Amino acid sequence: MKIDWPLHPVCKTCKSSRVVPPLEDEDEDWWCEDCTDFVAVKESRRKRLLFVGEKRSKRAVKIGARIADGRLAGKQLFDALKALGIDPKRCQYTNWWERGTRRAVRAHKGTVVAMGKKVHRALDKVGIPHVAIVHPAARGPIRLKARYTAHVRQALRKAA
Repeated sequence: MKIDWPLHPVCKTCKSSRVVPPLEDEDEDWWCEDCTDFVAVKESRRKRLLFVGEKRSKRAVKIGARIADGRLAGKQLFDALKALGIDPKRCQYTNWWERGTRRAVRAHKGTVVAMGKKVHRALDKVGIPHVAIVHPAARGPIRLKARYTAHVRQALRKAA
């Protein structure tokens, strides 16, 4: 099930999805890696997604996994993002209770996505605008891929 509003633009000339943002100034146009044309991008599509988790689990620390690797809880999130037409590699990931990440979350210019109730409450407490989703490692009916994908779609639509 593809989302009807891709967050990642497509080149109109060659129909490639290998469109990349400018290196520094976000007001410039994006460009296509295949045909090198410039691609006009709506402001809402330029915004990057920053997924903020709580902290790494003991198992993740033990095996050296991070959510950005797409393993453990990251697999559920990556599957949902791919089903929505969002490239997980173009998103950013961090944990709220890790050293040095709070400043980066505050400085982020795109959409901040809080994964889980604890992070949602923490971001509310410090006044960081964000969208809340259920943590990808949650148990129960939301664990079904179709339900989790629908949940993420609904949350991201509110942010768009």
